[in-house]
Amino acid sequence: MKNKFCTKKHCIMLSFVFLIGVCFLNLMGTEPQKKIEKEAEVFTHPSFIDEIVVEGEAIKDTATVQQINAKEIQEKGVKTVAEALQLIPGTYVQTGGKGEANIYIRGFSQREVTILLDGIPLSSPYDGQVDLSSFPVESIERIEVVKGASSVLYGANAMGGVVNIITKKSDGSNRIILNTQFGEGKTADINAYLQGAFGKIRYLVSGAYDNREYYRLSKDYTLAKNQDGFHRDNSDKKVWSGKISLGWDIGKEGKAALSYNLVDQVKGIPHHESDTKAKFWRFTDWKDGVVDFELHNTIGSISYKTKLFYQYFNNILDSYDDITYTTQNGKNAFTDTYKDYSYGGDAFFRLGVQDIHLFKVALRFRHDTHRGQSNIGQVWLKSNMNTLSVPLEGEWKPSRFFTLTYGTSLDIMFLSAQEDTASRSETSFNPQIAGIVHFSDSLSLRFSASRKTRFPCLKELFSTSSGNPNLDPMKSNIFELGIEYYPMPSLSFAVVGFYNDVKDLINRVSKDTPYVNIDEAVFKGIETGVEWQFLPDSRLSLAYTFMHSEDKTNKSLTYIQYRPKNKIDAALLLSLPYRFKINLGVGYVSSQVYYDSKNVEKSLKSYTLVDLKLSKNFGERITLFLNARNLFDINYYESEGYPMEGRMIYGGIQVKIL
Repeated sequence: MKNKFCTKKHCIMLSFVFLIGVCFLNLMGTEPQKKIEKEAEVFTHPSFIDEIVVEGEAIKDTATVQQINAKEIQEKGVKTVAEALQLIPGTYVQTGGKGEANIYIRGFSQREVTILLDGIPLSSPYDGQVDLSSFPVESIERIEVVKGASSVLYGANAMGGVVNIITKKSDGSNRIILNTQFGEGKTADINAYLQGAFGKIRYLVSGAYDNREYYRLSKDYTLAKNQDGFHRDNSDKKVWSGKISLGWDIGKEGKAALSYNLVDQVKGIPHHESDTKAKFWRFTDWKDGVVDFELHNTIGSISYKTKLFYQYFNNILDSYDDITYTTQNGKNAFTDTYKDYSYGGDAFFRLGVQDIHLFKVALRFRHDTHRGQSNIGQVWLKSNMNTLSVPLEGEWKPSRFFTLTYGTSLDIMFLSAQEDTASRSETSFNPQIAGIVHFSDSLSLRFSASRKTRFPCLKELFSTSSGNPNLDPMKSNIFELGIEYYPMPSLSFAVVGFYNDVKDLINRVSKDTPYVNIDEAVFKGIETGVEWQFLPDSRLSLAYTFMHSEDKTNKSLTYIQYRPKNKIDAALLLSLPYRFKINLGVGYVSSQVYYDSKNVEKSLKSYTLVDLKLSKNFGERITLFLNARNLFDINYYESEGYPMEGRMIYGGIQVKIL
């Protein structure tokens, strides 16, 4: 099989690249025309490094793109990326059995969603996921969520959409900001942000420390076999995180940046409340580090960007004998170690032609290596995966009333598997078309249709407890139709319908079963939203999502678990006299199906959470705040057997020194 790939599939790839080259050579022969003002601004914008795929391009209009920026993050009082994503309509964040937060977008799990940090894939090389609750928000400029027809430039595995976490960049001005926050559970958060310039080199340094000894359960929680108190057992954590970034100019148009991001933590894993035997597990080491170099420039009508990155992900999971977490002598004790890494690079090119055409082509490569040892003294198992994407995208804008985006991507996965397992490769073409029609300055309609592929990750293929080396790639046909209406500048309405027809969905019914392909599954629904800015610094928003998730091939297990049908999000930001602010958030999640170890259908109860933040500014430099999460102390579950936080109250101060 390996030799076959090296001949036939390489020929397909090279033919595709050759075709792209021919197209660009022909276009280069066309006399360059002056580009429209919007595109010229995008090419020279300082943040272009992170925005080449989305910002300023038609795909931002033709797809459903929602974001939360640094100001909104501060106003709402969220502490992690996971908490910020809960605020986005159509998304659902679930905390699972290992205490890790994962996102679902329109029914697709996190493995079907591309998570990016400044454009770099952030998922674990082994299981294709990342704990979003481990990443603090202090150094984040904004978080963009792309749903529906995400650009083919994102490459493989963006079936459910894209979450792009864009961090702050130094503009060279001197700035120092300090934040502290203390609260229940003996919580202490301290972070600092510093930026400036040495000559022509811009720099940014940020660091954060987050400590929690426990989280408190709701007063309505019913004590269980493995949870006999209201301080959640083994829910402590210590998280150190930081970023160092350097940026400089190259000529008139070019910019370059070198960055290093790190999250280093130790934490407990709260056990299931009623399992026959509780699991006394702790991450005694958990590190995720990313180094990346970026370069972009514009030469005439051609703009290009390149990115190189290296990511390492190391963790040690220790299983102990009992609740003292001191001995590892029993039959269930172990020390499970991962030493994983990824590296790769991206190259993007853009060419504008005659004011109405924009062509984009990219080459994206990622190598993943997993090295795992199930216990001390056991054999280290190793597996590798390479993913290559060659996308081509065009934009046609014949008038200001209509824009059409079209493209395709050649996505290839090939791996060198574990011992005694044959190497394997997969190839997929993924076309896409999307458009937007502006009926007036206040009313627009957009549509999209695309095919997406998600390759199985190394864990799904080779895990000793749940792996299935015969898994096929997931394929999905994704359709979206939306209307946006702005009756006045301060008021907006939006309605979006979506239909996702999935073939070979990769899923497992319960934690005791292996991964399998579901022949056909459907995620369909509607998202609606309204936002009203009734005062210059006050606004009200309301969003509703309905989604139906169905396994079309299994009559006994019709519903796909942990996909709530209904979700409502409401938010109120109110500016008061004397520089007081109130931020109120309300979220409702309907009941959701899950299956127990015997595949019996059960249901988690619906819940409504209310969060409240009060803040007071003293001049331009000092802000005091009080934040209450789960204000009414609701007892709720996101996963069966794992109760979530009750009311948690925090208070703190932000000081802008410069």
